[in-house]
Amino acid sequence: SGCTTGSFCQGGSCVAKLGNGSTCTGDNQCGNGSCVDSVCCNNPCTGACMACSVLKKGSGLDGVCEPIGAALDPDNECAAEAASTCGRTGSCDGAGACALYTSTTQCVAASCSGSTLTAARTCNGSGTCSAGSTSGCGRYVCNGTGTACLTSCGTDSDCASGSFCQGGSCVAKLGD
Repeated sequence: SGCTTGSFCQGGSCVAKLGNGSTCTGDNQCGNGSCVDSVCCNNPCTGACMACSVLKKGSGLDGVCEPIGAALDPDNECAAEAASTCGRTGSCDGAGACALYTSTTQCVAASCSGSTLTAARTCNGSGTCSAGSTSGCGRYVCNGTGTACLTSCGTDSDCASGSFCQGGSCVAKLGD
């Protein structure tokens, strides 16, 4: 308070306020009043996955508020969620938001019940698990672990209704 406008007190002396990119310890030291990530910043730089220092962003310029680089999260702002939620991966997306699981991420495993196979489901890249498609196992039933359709048989119980096992293959039951 004892310094003129445009100055701040440092070690008992009034010194000129610092410009963007200069190292700082408080907002009062910066010409625009924003000390972020220990550098004077062009704005208050709030929000997840935004930073002012190259050290945190991974690139760019000190003193410019920009998105933190993809796959980085120096401040642990994007807590990782399970892949089954299709939510946050635990890092930033490089565009100023938390990264979400991509469309290649499996959120629900394939399953099989009776003679109906439900395909594995994947995330849509926007935080939602896609709908699963179903298909029949043809003349076969699901395997013992309920993860796929059988493709050969050893007994009639490996075959769907209306079929029987003959020579390792399920074939249609014969008519009268």
